[in-house]
Amino acid sequence: MMARLPWYGIFFAIVSAVFSLLVVLSGVAGSAPLFFLQFNTSNYRGPPSGSQLGTSQFLQGLTTVSGNDLVGSGSGQNAHFAQRYQVTLLSVCQTDNGRTTCSPPKFGYTFDVQQAFQLRDDMFGGVDMTSFWRQTAAYRPVSLFLAIAYVLGTVFTLVSLVMMFLTACVPKGASLVACFTQTLAAVLLLAASIASAVTFYRLGDTYNATLGRVGIQTAVSWRIMVISFLAAVESWLVLIFLLGLRKSIKRRSNAAARSMAASSPKSIGNTTKVFVAGSGQASPSVMSGGAARSGYRGTSTFGGLLQKMPTWKGNQQKYTEINRQSGAMAQTSAYNNSPRGGLMAANEEEDFSHGMPDDVSQGAMGYNQRDPAARYDDPSASQATKTGLHAETAYDPYRK
Repeated sequence: MMARLPWYGIFFAIVSAVFSLLVVLSGVAGSAPLFFLQFNTSNYRGPPSGSQLGTSQFLQGLTTVSGNDLVGSGSGQNAHFAQRYQVTLLSVCQTDNGRTTCSPPKFGYTFDVQQAFQLRDDMFGGVDMTSFWRQTAAYRPVSLFLAIAYVLGTVFTLVSLVMMFLTACVPKGASLVACFTQTLAAVLLLAASIASAVTFYRLGDTYNATLGRVGIQTAVSWRIMVISFLAAVESWLVLIFLLGLRKSIKRRSNAAARSMAASSPKSIGNTTKVFVAGSGQASPSVMSGGAARSGYRGTSTFGGLLQKMPTWKGNQQKYTEINRQSGAMAQTSAYNNSPRGGLMAANEEEDFSHGMPDDVSQGAMGYNQRDPAARYDDPSASQATKTGLHAETAYDPYRK
């Protein structure tokens, strides 16, 4: 379990998710508190919808002279227009007599201006409509992109928010997913915010310049633009926070791994050969990597040193176990006349069997040394009794 998440990271994520949901859900629930584009037909003064006579100059002149309406009223009510049309991200809402109705959610081009107002080129008194139709055609693919970008950005923001809470249980995996989804959300929301602002403000200016001639007023809502930009900014702040959180998790994980490795060294499986003196073979032993590097190289070096040293061979006895020698010590006993001299190993007695005669355990002895217990002058005694040595067990370096 890791430490509690900072409050500002969670706050930024929640704000970004709420702002994104406001943009996406506006118009879906039957009301349009936030919209991109609004058309007001309260001052409409064009010809009646579908009327071919409304553009007749002769009938318009007779209407003026006679005072009788021969072409029909040019009001929006007679043209069966709603008072307001509000274009949201996924739908279009129309308000008439205080009642608002919205179309079902749809990805892409939701409001066809030409079909809704039954626009014709002759309605605008010969005004060039090229820019109007070009902007309308450019809006069609942009509307599809905006719908997809805002919806996916909102979904990725919500997923990232959930992953942020899961980092307390699964730090590595949850933080990785959160960073990935939040990156996508930040890019999509920022791109959608810029595209919507550029497209709708340009579209609003064009529509005002053209439709304003017949009394249709067009307005772009700045509220939804501000909210969409705030959602994008908050999304980038959340991404920066998640990247820092991801770095902190990796740092803690690496520190924990190093601490665990220091407390319990890993077995790498390095095999070193330990020489056993007297056996003539090298026995493999598995050592940890840390031990092999830090202080146990002496085992291999010691074995190689013993291999290079001259040892007793042939009829000389062999050792089957290595005992650690504590060094040589001076012997001031009765064996000063021994060919071995006055220096002996401190643990030399452990190298010989204590069940053997004393003169044998002292090493090689010359024939000129007399044993007080031996019967040298008894002609009936055997040679072994005379010398005090046993022919089979006595150690004689000159014996063939």
